[in-house]
Amino acid sequence: MLDDIYGVWANKDCELIRTSKFSLLFERAGSTISASLKLLNATDNRIVFDTRAIAAFDTTTRQVTVKAKDLLKGERLLIDDDPGNELQLDSRECMVEDTPRNLVVMSRGKAVEALSKDDNELRLAVPGNRWQNLDLIEKIGIAERYDMKTANADNVGICLQEWGLGSGYVADEQGHVRVITIDTNRHSYIFNLMEWKGTGITYCRAGRIRYDNNGTVFAQNIRLMKNPDELTSFMADDNREAAREKIVINDALFNPDACTFARNGIYWSVKSVSAEQITLHGCGGEEYTYDRSQKYSANMLEWFEYRDYEEQRPTR
Repeated sequence: MLDDIYGVWANKDCELIRTSKFSLLFERAGSTISASLKLLNATDNRIVFDTRAIAAFDTTTRQVTVKAKDLLKGERLLIDDDPGNELQLDSRECMVEDTPRNLVVMSRGKAVEALSKDDNELRLAVPGNRWQNLDLIEKIGIAERYDMKTANADNVGICLQEWGLGSGYVADEQGHVRVITIDTNRHSYIFNLMEWKGTGITYCRAGRIRYDNNGTVFAQNIRLMKNPDELTSFMADDNREAAREKIVINDALFNPDACTFARNGIYWSVKSVSAEQITLHGCGGEEYTYDRSQKYSANMLEWFEYRDYEEQRPTR
């Protein structure tokens, strides 16, 4: 019954990606931009929201507060950079009430989510006894596991889009899951707490993405990054409008030897193609490698339905 909420939702100050397993919410409140990742477990008319990690970036003081468990197993804290104990990694069991016009998620007798099916508006309770009203930007469909297409020169764009569809994870050398990725037909998300250059990083972002046979165009509308070389906390002034904006690809901007920074995004051009792997020219001399996902790919958690980019127009 929760299928109606699966997708990308946004307003001026928020963006939410909701799947059958995850809820990743970006919110701007005052001088703080935060990212909150929850693991979902739904059975019949019940759903458990288990908050696995929160990262809060204060744009005024430039302070970054992070609290996180293993993003999948959740057995213990991996990061506790929260001396004031301001961030709560709670677990909440809720009841779901479904009617022809509304879907309501209740916790202890009070609504915490309310979907109006007539106008695709989602009301979401957030910390501080506040509500956010979100519009549907992109609908996603959960799919059964399947073997994705093999690539050739004529279907590179289709394969780039399809091979990334779904949610996945990356674990560190100790087996702790520190990265969750979620890619839809039009958007790309990451919650990343890996180590880099010998120290921990925090990287949470939301972006729009589009592919063709020449490569990929990627445009971030939310970027939260803390690493030894960078501290960024950015959300588009009107995030709803940014999240719903269509990417129009200009093939002349693909550079066969490097990435290109353009007004509408970053262009990553195709370097090589084989049936099972596509390599793109990244930025700064890096290469981005995409492997064909198969039915039993180890690090895949969810599979989404492939839908043509033009068929996924924003609803409002």
